[in-house]
Amino acid sequence: MPDGTDPLTRIAVTSLYGSKLALDQHNLSNLDIVLFDIPDIGCRSYTYLWTMTHVMEACTAHGKQLIIADRPNPLSGSLQLAEGPRLDEPHCSSFIGRWDIPVRHACTFGELTRYLSATRPSLTGLKLDVIHCQHWRRTMFHPEWNPSFVPTSPAIPACESALLYPGLGLQEATNISEGRGTATPFRIAGAPWINGPLLAAHVNEYHPDGVHVRRVNITPAEGKYLGQQCSGIMLHVHNPAVFRPVGLGWLLIRLVQQLHPLISTGRPTLRM
Repeated sequence: MPDGTDPLTRIAVTSLYGSKLALDQHNLSNLDIVLFDIPDIGCRSYTYLWTMTHVMEACTAHGKQLIIADRPNPLSGSLQLAEGPRLDEPHCSSFIGRWDIPVRHACTFGELTRYLSATRPSLTGLKLDVIHCQHWRRTMFHPEWNPSFVPTSPAIPACESALLYPGLGLQEATNISEGRGTATPFRIAGAPWINGPLLAAHVNEYHPDGVHVRRVNITPAEGKYLGQQCSGIMLHVHNPAVFRPVGLGWLLIRLVQQLHPLISTGRPTLRM
């Protein structure tokens, strides 16, 4: 995403999702405060969180006050539902996982900024203020406080994509399509060489909590297997309060490896 100019206000827009990830002294020189107001989806691999940490470091280095307009976590703030391995820092640090937190963190950005500013040496002295959420309970999922989900990015067009992202996002490192280029990204696992009915039956045999799986055929308009017909599964979350997306993501990868090994089928195995 390039730098530009806002067409309504004619104010300069600096991209932090391209050639640079952090604000520099030039960007901050004429600012009194930095206001960060971006919605999250509660997952370590979603890059908005790590953009926020780069903004925090820039404000610390240049002595600028940072104000966080906090928002609810759409996957709830229930710490019992925090899930997945913590990051092996610094060996696995990147823009999709910079610092040591679980895959599904169950926190808001306001909570994470307070935690990180108290524990990270690069944030010592940060002038931080958090505008907290009002009337939000930690057990709430997004539909309970706002039935209308505003897409947080092109690949997260609906709340159910956000619910499944911590698990199905693991497929982005494999040769399984996660549904990009379809109307339901991150709700699908498919490939031309997958036996969709067989995979759906095996997943449902495990009776994963809060989700049901059905077979589906897709033809992605972008991403993996562009224009190719793929067989696979679609996931439907019916009880988010008990659903464990990261565990389900690992189950899918294990089942695909078992059902489609390279030696027995001659088809591509997973690329990890």
